[in-house]
Amino acid sequence: MTRSFFLFLFSAVILSLHGCGGLQKQTVPDHAQFLKEAIQKRNSHTETIKGLGHIKIGLVRVDQAKTKNDESASKKADLKNRSNSVTRSRVAWMAKMPNMLRLEAFDVSGVRLLRVVGDGRQFTILHLITGETYSTSSEDPDLKLLTSVPVRAGAVIQLLMGRIPVSGKSSASIREHDGKTSLVLSDGFFGKSQVIVFDEDQSTPVKIEHFSRFGSLLYTVELGRYKGDIPKMLTITDKDGNGFSIHADRVWPGTPIAPEKFKIDTH
Repeated sequence: MTRSFFLFLFSAVILSLHGCGGLQKQTVPDHAQFLKEAIQKRNSHTETIKGLGHIKIGLVRVDQAKTKNDESASKKADLKNRSNSVTRSRVAWMAKMPNMLRLEAFDVSGVRLLRVVGDGRQFTILHLITGETYSTSSEDPDLKLLTSVPVRAGAVIQLLMGRIPVSGKSSASIREHDGKTSLVLSDGFFGKSQVIVFDEDQSTPVKIEHFSRFGSLLYTVELGRYKGDIPKMLTITDKDGNGFSIHADRVWPGTPIAPEKFKIDTH
């Protein structure tokens, strides 16, 4: 009887493990794969975009900058100074996949303040008032010098078009939090690389967190005010609230753009 009991128990355990494994394969991976495929579909739509709106560069998220130590007078003064130093201006941009960008910032009278141009081979930042120029031969440079955030130019181009830059080799899982579903992308040994948060109907990304190989948060992307698949609000900040925010008044996705529009000029 004892032998029969253990055989029964062993069989029950095996069957339960098999059942749990089958259930997991039918839910979590399938759900994650569904969201990954939704992102891939979104990323196949738009190749070009033009837009007009406003841009802020500096401390654009004061709530992120606050900590437990912010009650001191010096901390409050520093926070106020950083908030007051935010650059706000009108902005116009055009972009073409995968790495062509032209962005110009203006003051209220229409005077050009800043020009950012990437032609697919070289990337240049021109401060038109001071005449300062920064240029790199990288086709997809880090924009930390301009924005204080280590985000790549190619990622910004994709985000302006409503695309979600993801690693094609990432494994995926699902996380539920505060009534919202997140797609967690991981790069093998290094753990999670991105967390993409969707809205309530799981059709539209509203937040993306990017992590380093060591697990620290590099920057956060917030997306909103969608017009179709195009976000008219894009905010990218580091953990201290520094970064930039673009609010579009008008966007023209899919508009043909001639390559010479991305010519680097200094006038």
